[in-house]
Amino acid sequence: MKKLSILLASAAVAAGFTACDSPTDPVLNTEDLAMTLNEPSFAHELFALEDGHMFELEAVQPNYGYAAPAVYSAEVSLTEDFKAFETITPTDAGVAKMEFNDNDLAVALNELFGFDANTYTDQGEIPVYIRAAAEIAGVEGTYVTSNVIKLDKVTFYYAAKSAGQIYLVGQPSGWKRPSLSDAEYYENWKLEETGAGTGIFTGTFDLKPGESFRFYRTLGQTNTDDDWGKDGEFPSIGAKPNDGTSETIEFTDGVFEGVCVAGKGSWVTPDNMVPGSVLLTVNLNTMTVTFEQGAIDYSKYACIYLVGTPTGWKRPSVGNADDYANFKLYDLQNNGVYVTVEPVALGADSYWRFYEKLGETNTDEVDWGKDGELPSIGPKANDGDNLEVTFTDGAFSGTAVPGKGSWFVKTACNVNMSVDLSDKDAMKVTFTEVEVAE
Repeated sequence: MKKLSILLASAAVAAGFTACDSPTDPVLNTEDLAMTLNEPSFAHELFALEDGHMFELEAVQPNYGYAAPAVYSAEVSLTEDFKAFETITPTDAGVAKMEFNDNDLAVALNELFGFDANTYTDQGEIPVYIRAAAEIAGVEGTYVTSNVIKLDKVTFYYAAKSAGQIYLVGQPSGWKRPSLSDAEYYENWKLEETGAGTGIFTGTFDLKPGESFRFYRTLGQTNTDDDWGKDGEFPSIGAKPNDGTSETIEFTDGVFEGVCVAGKGSWVTPDNMVPGSVLLTVNLNTMTVTFEQGAIDYSKYACIYLVGTPTGWKRPSVGNADDYANFKLYDLQNNGVYVTVEPVALGADSYWRFYEKLGETNTDEVDWGKDGELPSIGPKANDGDNLEVTFTDGAFSGTAVPGKGSWFVKTACNVNMSVDLSDKDAMKVTFTEVEVAE
């Protein structure tokens, strides 16, 4: 393991306590926070990043005035002024002795250069600037960075961000040891990151009354009981630091919100809960959790996109994914039938069609597709060849084909939509008018 010995020297703690304070009554200092980052011994040597390798940063907590539960990270830039920088997170952000994956630093450098798989070019040996950062999660004014050091000769390879996962471990999963040897088993107990680097993980699981559980950031590599981890430390994420302690979940209108910490304490579902699906959300940025009864994690399901007047005819590209977040139809039964979650509000003279996926070029020429071809799906093959929807007893059913024709309505209405793609040679749609309470 390459070792980046970085000493974050703490400044004096004189402002941390008042004359009347005692060691059991600490006062948080946020007025003159300081960190010192010493130059590592190899700062002027070749630092060659290698996938699968690790490096360390050794830190001392900033002068918060007491041993506060800080969250540590490092910030990386191509320039000393840090006009643009990327943050890399250690495997255990809750301790001052931090370990990082070489791959995370490689990803950060690719992000800073703006490389993708098609544009990456070897940069040879480059200077890289790095500083340490710390913050007490959820406490305003506690974020602080160190001075900047320069690594003279860093080489890196192409690496891209990918969404991560954490694991539910407990009674629902049979308290199976969280080891890499059981990785296939834990495929069914993953909470997926909402996007690469968001630090927010979601998953829907069936839970029963009186079940205890916690989460794990990673699966252990020893394949022994050591993979359970230690009290008060990652990779386990719990309601409390110590094994054998627990917090009973109290749902209010079906929702529970709380904090999480590094450690092996567990949450316990209440004895009076109705068994059923619960959407679990773990935010490792704020170290908080949200558990929602009966909620559905729609990100787990395949989807198609409604494109047209309701979306402002925004180009159906991955670059516009945020604009299409509320215009998806989901295959909730895994049977090729895609349905809307909520009725679509169609104004007078609204036109629309569907797209199997969003285009990846972010250009009009490609992402809109071609007449008579997927990914666009309409009532007719050619752009401009449209079909008026007329409802009979509040419903419309018809066929769909690959292509850029559109359905349209002349009068404003609210519509539930279903698109059956189970047989691509005989695609069908059903649109149903609904009354929406104002």
